[in-house]
Amino acid sequence: MQYGMSEVGFPHEDLDRSFECLAAAGYHGVEIKVTEDRLEDPTQLDRLQDLAREHDLTIPIVIANAGQGGPLGHPDEDIRGDRVETATDLIAEVSRTLDDVETILVVPGGVSEEIPYDTAYENARRSLETIDDVAADHGVNIGIENVWNRFLLSPLEFASFIDDVSQRGAVGAYFDVGNVMQYGYPQQWIDILGERIEKIHVKDFQADIGNIRGFTYPTQGDVPWDAVRDSLHELSYDGWITVEVSPYPTNPHEMPAHVLDNLKDVFS
Repeated sequence: MQYGMSEVGFPHEDLDRSFECLAAAGYHGVEIKVTEDRLEDPTQLDRLQDLAREHDLTIPIVIANAGQGGPLGHPDEDIRGDRVETATDLIAEVSRTLDDVETILVVPGGVSEEIPYDTAYENARRSLETIDDVAADHGVNIGIENVWNRFLLSPLEFASFIDDVSQRGAVGAYFDVGNVMQYGYPQQWIDILGERIEKIHVKDFQADIGNIRGFTYPTQGDVPWDAVRDSLHELSYDGWITVEVSPYPTNPHEMPAHVLDNLKDVFS
């Protein structure tokens, strides 16, 4: 396995100190956010690439934060088109700037009172078909993450959706182990998604809390880690395991090493 830390868990506001801390803890790479500021000012991405090289880390994954104002499944064609354009621009820029980028994390929107499920599904499907084509041209893949957006609520539907949109094979699943704990079993999702899985996010979830406050650090909640490990081994998955948790409120620099030690115990 290769272990990474999402930018949401960086222990310091100073990027240099965070990269140094993560490298010292033993991580192999980092997952960064591509905000509108970073997309409009590519020198910020250049700096991240330089920091990664300096600390012997890679940046295999970016989070497509830019242009979050409208989801890919939005009923308004102009809003949806703007989101697709932003995503394709992002693909081109990070492919040019970041040497090791493999996957761009995309959330395809979700369901709300204003956006019916079938509308969200069909529009997100069309949007991602376009993005799949651009990603394939640039040699990267799109990882659709399962999040709490009332959308793609079963592994069977998630798998079918990926098969529908990935005509050139550039769209897969960015599977978040903790996010399914409220309505499923992560090992079953892994078994069903199979080789559609591009990357893995890890965090834990305390079922007795049962809401967003239930998310916690790996091995401190109710995720069946042994079953998750066995399903990933059965799949022969040896790719990135990326931690997506917040820093400790006190001594934040200690969190990365603690979490990595626990993950190595789980996946060894």
